Amino acid sequence: MEAINQDRALLLIQQRKFNLAEAELRNALSQDLDNAQNHAFLALCLMNQQKTREALQEVDLAIALEPDFAFPHYIQSLIFYNEDKLDACETAIKEAIRLDSYDATFYDILGSVFFKQKNFREAMRIAEEGLTIDPENVDCLNLKARALNLLGDKKLAADSYKNAFYHEPENDLTHANQGWSYIETGEYKKALEHFQEALRLNPNSDFAREGLVEALKAKYWIYRAVLNLNYKMLSLGSGARWGMMIGVILFVRVMPILIPFYLVLIFFTWFSDLIFNTLLRFNTYGRQALSAEQIKGSNIFLAFLTGGATALTAGNFLAIESFEVLGIVLIGLLFPVAGTLSMENKTARKKSFYATLVLAAAGIAFLGTVVFSPEDGPAVMKLFYGGIIGYTWLRQSLN
Repeated sequence: MEAINQDRALLLIQQRKFNLAEAELRNALSQDLDNAQNHAFLALCLMNQQKTREALQEVDLAIALEPDFAFPHYIQSLIFYNEDKLDACETAIKEAIRLDSYDATFYDILGSVFFKQKNFREAMRIAEEGLTIDPENVDCLNLKARALNLLGDKKLAADSYKNAFYHEPENDLTHANQGWSYIETGEYKKALEHFQEALRLNPNSDFAREGLVEALKAKYWIYRAVLNLNYKMLSLGSGARWGMMIGVILFVRVMPILIPFYLVLIFFTWFSDLIFNTLLRFNTYGRQALSAEQIKGSNIFLAFLTGGATALTAGNFLAIESFEVLGIVLIGLLFPVAGTLSMENKTARKKSFYATLVLAAAGIAFLGTVVFSPEDGPAVMKLFYGGIIGYTWLRQSLN
């Protein structure tokens, strides 16, 4: 009976029916509580239902039952990867590789950690290591192709995708990865086709849906320009990115005539996602592609922008200083709000959120001085402005 429950669970996992698979695995474990493999599979099901704490408990139990079994360490690495705990993920997957160095899938996870850290060369090296074990591993072929594309070797990237499609022509992940690579090279129509195909094959793929949204936004030439700039910056090392930022600021200080162009660049660099997500809400297809989180972000952006603009306009028209300051605070807070919403890494987003709360408190203090203590206004204003400028550097360090 236990084996029947396990077989049913594996079939349900393949069908992505994780709640039903969870029930089968719990039935199996009621007959054999010390089955490490079933605890690991249960952790996988819980992870895919966003029950992270329970998933970690199950995988820890699996590891305690069989510490030399590689599979639970692999599942543990997946949980950490989904939670953006990349250091913990790297430790877990390296342990899985130590215990079983002949599973190419493990190398895909390790390489994906480096890819997420923007170390594309190391990601490619790890993917190639996995492909020496299994030359047909589609996950490693995809990872290698994405890394090669961002390293500028388009031909080898195309060859890797061709190989992946040869082995699994209807793999939704390959179509989604190919779509992202086309976005990185500016071929947006081809990208759109691959994302649509990926979603046909797997309607629940967030990876493909996010790519589809990017491809739709790329129809606007301003967004395309910002996107191209972002990918060019991404191809540089961290030190080079910092150097370029400092260089641009110094150049603008020497040539003040360029300040308006610099401000436009900053505006669209920071707010392009939110602006064009908002525009997509007026497009029938785009509105369906946006996630609940993207719509929520658009609502927050509109609230701060319209609130700030309205308060500034009313303050100027009615000569009410407190309204003007409220407008300044709301528009100033757009920077940390946009920065927080754009962060994928959960740890970085949490730090950014706390910084936003501090800046919001400074903004409230700035507004309070206008009403209750005007003599302190200039000092608090400098504190607020300095905090906003400081946040722009903090965001760069968190990326």
